[in-house]
Amino acid sequence: MTFIVGTGPTELHAHIDLDHRIAATSQHGSTPAVTVLDVTCSDGHWAVLATLNTGTKDREPR
Repeated sequence: MTFIVGTGPTELHAHIDLDHRIAATSQHGSTPAVTVLDVTCSDGHWAVLATLNTGTKDREPR
């Protein structure tokens, strides 16, 4: 499990940044399990904290 943070001037931009960071760290052909833990705003700057799990042992069957 990896913690990953997306940031931006709006909540939408923070989520988009999170998506880009997930895509950059994921292996080609794998779909990681992502869980958003928190969304926060401080002084007009947004952050999204999520966990990224690329292993299959902790995943529920689809």
